Order: sequence, then structure tokens, then C-alpha cells
Amino acid sequence: MHPGSPPPPPAQVGATLPLLVGGLALLLIAGIIAGAVLISSSLDDGGGPGLSVASSPSAASPAPSDAPPSGSPSPSPSPEPSTSEDPLHDSCLIGTWQETSHDSDTTIDGVKMRLHSWGATQHFKANGTLTVDYGDGNNARAKVNNRTYEMILSGILTYNWQTNQGQILYSNAKGLGTVVYKQSGRETGRSSLSGSIDPERYTCSGDSLRQFGPTWTIELRRLNTAPL
Repeated sequence: MHPGSPPPPPAQVGATLPLLVGGLALLLIAGIIAGAVLISSSLDDGGGPGLSVASSPSAASPAPSDAPPSGSPSPSPSPEPSTSEDPLHDSCLIGTWQETSHDSDTTIDGVKMRLHSWGATQHFKANGTLTVDYGDGNNARAKVNNRTYEMILSGILTYNWQTNQGQILYSNAKGLGTVVYKQSGRETGRSSLSGSIDPERYTCSGDSLRQFGPTWTIELRRLNTAPL
């Protein structure tokens, strides 16, 4: 504890005994003050004989460390997932396919009909290009009211393509060829070959491919996996 203030000195008396007694009293007081100072200093320093000072938790032990012990091998990083699959171009489509059945709904000379054909080839490439080859003449036919209607396509169509959620999306369609229209063997018209960019739903598995457009359905079989 901190010592209090010393008492005031005794009044002066002429006799020697009182002076001696007063001197002894002063020495006793000085000793008491010195002892108080020593005890206060010991308390301020955090310890002394018979005294203990509680240490803080941080001083008692160091915080645990997440670092591996010295000499232990560092953990290997997890391998990155493979990104070799192109999310924009379904690999199942890539290759050369031949149409085994092509049915399309159309109107010729004001008459609605469903034309049927087969034989055209479709070449899907991994770079996102497609070529549809009709050769020298792919004949789509329908018979309505005892009349035969024909749409004869020749040449090639080219597109850019990509897939998204079960659909084939087309763009940049270009045609090089002709379309000849006939009715009962007689030519009724002629136009330049052009292609639709309407999206198609599709299913592809192994060597089988089906395409579903707004007005057509196409079934194809695979010829190879390396398009020309």
C-alpha cells in the first residue's frame, strides 16, 4: 500500500530526555517511511517475496499456428478441372452426316404441302462452320390433288453454328446454287439457293442425329467424324 504522510515533529522542550525521546521517535518514523517505500516499489514491479502476479493469457502461451512443422512437406494444390470440352460446339455433331429423311412444310403456288427428300450431306466442323451439300440436284417432292410438286435444289449452303441448351443456332447463311420448282414435270419457277437461320432443336447420339425446325424434321446418319 502507499504510505501516508509523516506526523508533524513534536514541540521543542528544554529537557534532554524529551530531546532524546523525540530523536528516537524521528528515527522510528523514518524507518517506517523507508519500509513503506520499499513495499510500494516491490508492488509496482509486479512481484516480491510472498507475492504473485497473474500473467495474461497471451503471455502464458503463444497462439497456435496453422503453419506445418518445420521439415513437413507442403500440401499439393488441387488439380484444375479440365476445360477441353467446347461448351459452344457439341462434339457429337462434329463430322459428316447424310440425310436419310427430310420432311418440310411449305406452300407452292398457293398450295400447302409437305415435301419429302433425302440424300443431302451436312458437314459440321469444330471451328463452328457448317456446309450443306445438295450436289447436282436434290429432289424434294409432294403429291397433292393428283398433282406432283417438286423442289429441286443444287449447290451448297454455308453457315456459322453453335449449340446452346439442346438447340443449334445458325448465323451468316450463304448460298451458292439454284432451286427449280416443277408441277407435274413442268418447270414453274427458279430462284437462287438460300438458307434459313431459324434455330433447330436436336438430339445426337452415336451415329444418329435428328433436327427439329419450325417447319421441318430431318433424320441423319453419320458418315464419319472428320468432316471434309
